[in-house]
Amino acid sequence: MGFDAAAYDALTVEELRARGGLKWSRFGPGSFGAFVAEMDTGTAPAVRAALQDGLKRHNAASQGSSMRIARCMLLTEAPSIDANEITDKGYLNQRAVLLKRGALVERLHSRPTPEDVIEIV
Repeated sequence: MGFDAAAYDALTVEELRARGGLKWSRFGPGSFGAFVAEMDTGTAPAVRAALQDGLKRHNAASQGSSMRIARCMLLTEAPSIDANEITDKGYLNQRAVLLKRGALVERLHSRPTPEDVIEIV
């Protein structure tokens, strides 16, 4: 999957808002959150390849299947302590993450594999 300059140039503000990312949806029409570092065009092929390579090496060194990573997504929004996604000790609160990001978890496991999901084979 390479960079498609024509698709990037054809993106409209309406399409970006419809995707629901924080930068384009939080502040309503006529503005956007310039402080938010969201990727409007997906993951760069070089970043995707480096991540797949690193996770393949991790999987090769892992002893058991429960330690292997089969799929991943790069998220545009970090876990939030305000939304109770991070505990006082710095751990992820699985229940809160699933409540807030349930649609992303479903997408991660869906077939066929969506473009924004990185599969480690």
